[in-house]
Amino acid sequence: MFGFKIITAKELYYLKTIENCYAEKDEALSHINKILNCKAKTLENLKNKLLDENTVICDIKKDKDGRETFIFMKDLREHSLKGELSLFVLNDIITPSLTKGKTNDVPYLLADFNGEKVRIDELHSDMNNSMYENKGYASMLVDTLIKIARKSKCQLIYGTLSSVDAKTEEQKNHRNNFYKHKGFTLSFDDDTESNGELRFML
Repeated sequence: MFGFKIITAKELYYLKTIENCYAEKDEALSHINKILNCKAKTLENLKNKLLDENTVICDIKKDKDGRETFIFMKDLREHSLKGELSLFVLNDIITPSLTKGKTNDVPYLLADFNGEKVRIDELHSDMNNSMYENKGYASMLVDTLIKIARKSKCQLIYGTLSSVDAKTEEQKNHRNNFYKHKGFTLSFDDDTESNGELRFML
């Protein structure tokens, strides 16, 4: 035998409020689970990247989408501050190779320290992957290099501007404006502003 109860409009309102509250809590819990899954994936990627004992996390920042991004440093410099230093970034959308010590499949910066001078040899921030574009990775890498160079008592960061990175007018302007915004002084070989040099005094 079933029992029925006629409820008032006020009671119905409270029941609906409780139901909506549970639905919101369930949605919030689902969102938290997604975040935790992303964190777990990131930690797994970190573990894979840290197979090389010379690789350490030197900073953690947020990309333009608010994604927690780890900046790694692989330091092969000698005690005299001569040698190669590689910086690369990793987060939950960047999938690195599992090859030990390999960094050229993720956004990275390669620099060479020689006493008081630091030469930028390579800076690749998108790796031909649209998911990596305009996320702030190049900015993170250059800012970190400047910070390391200052701590290392260096006086100058310099590098070469190549037409390889300026195949279109848009690419060229984007590259040149990026370095100018970071405080670099640019000098060019001709009026096209495709080839030249960049300098940053510390």
